[in-house]
Amino acid sequence: MEFDVRTNLPLVFLAAGFTLWVTSMALARRARHYQASMQALLELAGGTLEPLDLPAAAWPALQAAGWSGLQWAGDWYGQSVQGALGAPPVLASGGGGQQTHHVHSGDEVRLAITLQHTVPRGEQRLFANQLVQVFLLLLETRLRERTGALSAALAERARLSLYLQHDMRNLAQWVMWVSTDFANAHTPSELLAAAERLRDNAPLAQTRAVRLNTALGKTAQTAPPRVVALDEALQEAASLAGIEVDTQGQATACIAPSCWPARWTTCSPTWLPTGARGAACAPVPPCNR
Repeated sequence: MEFDVRTNLPLVFLAAGFTLWVTSMALARRARHYQASMQALLELAGGTLEPLDLPAAAWPALQAAGWSGLQWAGDWYGQSVQGALGAPPVLASGGGGQQTHHVHSGDEVRLAITLQHTVPRGEQRLFANQLVQVFLLLLETRLRERTGALSAALAERARLSLYLQHDMRNLAQWVMWVSTDFANAHTPSELLAAAERLRDNAPLAQTRAVRLNTALGKTAQTAPPRVVALDEALQEAASLAGIEVDTQGQATACIAPSCWPARWTTCSPTWLPTGARGAACAPVPPCNR
């Protein structure tokens, strides 16, 4: 009995419909697996994983999508790093395609990510490639966040070190000037005058020492800017440095208290000899903002 399409159209339509139904069910099943794997990867974005811990955390989702091997190697802040998950490249590359991606963050971090898949083409490989792109995006984002945080920490440390150097320099100069002042005092009246100058400058030196000790003991917190009378601040800084200045006029500036010592140290006449105590100083040129 010969098969006639015209007389068996219902059977043909039924077979075609059944085929489409089976195909759609298979695609829907793969789509659900893909959605679950994608959700697992996206949940990693809200965690606190280190960048080098991300491949191991993402591997279950990648493996569920058909990836058989994952290897990474490269440079991590001057150190060589490498790792592997799943099947080795030699054993895994025979069953499907292999691809390598390069991820970097500045000149400090460079990684080569190599993956092997058991299926070289088709919709399963398409879904798997989408997961890999999300994984690489998460890894690169985490690397850039780490690099940015490290750069900000180094910049803050450099700023704090600069202020500490200014304070330590001022205290060292003050100790040197006080020592010279007492060493040059040979009569009781000169010793009394040196002691009075020490008494007048001791509170300023104590303030500097307390601020320096606080900065060394814990993380420094920048005080908000406030209005500063420049003539009074200049008189205090000059007195601590052992210099007498003659200022004219009144001026104010809105500046953070921690910035003023650095400004004064930068603009102060450090070329004055040690024995210049009591001499009038030429007007200090304005600082560059």
